[in-house]
Amino acid sequence: PTPIATVTSAVVDTSKPEMDTEPTAILSKNISMMDRMLVNLGMKTEDECPLAEDGENLMEQIKCAGRAGIVSYIIWEWVFWLTAIPIACYTYFTATGAWPNLSNSEDQAKVGASIFAFVNVARFAVPLRVGLALSTTPWVDENIVQRFLPSLGEDELAQQDMDFLTDVETEEQNSEGVAMK
Repeated sequence: PTPIATVTSAVVDTSKPEMDTEPTAILSKNISMMDRMLVNLGMKTEDECPLAEDGENLMEQIKCAGRAGIVSYIIWEWVFWLTAIPIACYTYFTATGAWPNLSNSEDQAKVGASIFAFVNVARFAVPLRVGLALSTTPWVDENIVQRFLPSLGEDELAQQDMDFLTDVETEEQNSEGVAMK
């Protein structure tokens, strides 16, 4: 064949070698450090944690940390906003010298600009809040989740679901009976 035919056949040939889709030992090497710690503590298995990737979604890391991660994130969010909002109000007061009069359009514009700036600055603190939540997850699990949110087995969860559905059906029947009277 001529060189042109070889190039053409190479371009036309789109077959791909088959790839192994079985998880291998790579999984144990590519999970995040936080996931590795949770696996070592016995709180998670490697199968429950996704592979760490560059630019991974921060909320996925919180979800992978389980209930303790979510509770820890909620705690840090409350701490952040309960301290940031008073600081933002005080900063506004010291910058303008007075509290805003929201019936005045000029003060409304100042407050709007301040809120815009505050929200944009707060957005940069999200990775910090996620990092704090993930770093305190083991403590939250030991001192909050295991004490106040005991883990339920599948049978107990199924029983709770059945009890809930039974209660809902009973309430519906009672409300239908009252409506018919």
